[in-house]
Amino acid sequence: MSLELYNRTTALHYLAYRPPIHKLILANALQDNFYDSILDIGCGTGTSTQALLPYCNLLWGYDPSEAMIEKTKAHSKITYTSDFPYAHKFDLLSFFGSLNYINLDEMKSFMKVLPEGGSLLCCDFVINLKPLFDCFGLPLPKTNYQPDKSLSGLNLFSEKSHQRGRTTYTIQCTSKEATHLLLGDSNHLQLFQRHFKLQNPTSFLTKGLQQTFGGGGINLIAQGYWDCYTCV
Repeated sequence: MSLELYNRTTALHYLAYRPPIHKLILANALQDNFYDSILDIGCGTGTSTQALLPYCNLLWGYDPSEAMIEKTKAHSKITYTSDFPYAHKFDLLSFFGSLNYINLDEMKSFMKVLPEGGSLLCCDFVINLKPLFDCFGLPLPKTNYQPDKSLSGLNLFSEKSHQRGRTTYTIQCTSKEATHLLLGDSNHLQLFQRHFKLQNPTSFLTKGLQQTFGGGGINLIAQGYWDCYTCV
C-alpha cells in the first residue's frame, strides 16, 4: 500500500472517531482567553480546529497532508489549507498533537506569522491502548513519540512566559470507535494488516472488541498535556 493510500485510509479512521479530549484540554489551557485569529498547525481532519472555534474570530487550519485536508468539514469561520499561510499574521499558533513532527527550523519558520505579544500553544494527549491490544494477544507497540514534548530549552521564548498543565481523563467509547482509534495510526494499521493478513481489518477488530468488552462502553485512560508561551 502506498504512503498516500495509507494517509487516506488512516484519515478516514481519524475522521470517524476522535476522543472528546481536545475541548477538555483547551478549556484548561485557554480558559476565558479570546483571540482575533488562530492558526492550528498540523490540524489533521480538523478535530482540533473545530475545538478552537469558541476562542477566536478568525480560524485557519493547516496540514501538509492533502489527504487530511480533504476530509475536513467546511465551516464559515474556518479556512483549511495544505499551503502554509505565510502572508497572514495570527495571535495564537496552536500545535495539537503535531509538535513531534516539526523540527526546530520549521518552528522558527512558522513563528514568522506570530507577532510580538502573540501566543503559542502546544497540546497533546496519549491514550493507554494496552487493553485493546491485550484483546488480540498483541503487545502494545513501542514508540518514540513524546506527547509531553514542549519548546522548553530551545531558547525561543522566555521561561517566564511559559505555563503548563497535566491532567488525567477517562474516556468511554464503543467497540467501533475503539477500532477507529486503533486504525487512525498508520503504524497500528500496518501491524494489524500483517498479523491478521487482512487488507481491511476494521470489521475483524470491531467484532473482537465486542466479544471481549461486550455491548457496553470501553473505558480508556488518557493523559492530557499543554504548554502555553507568549512571545515577548
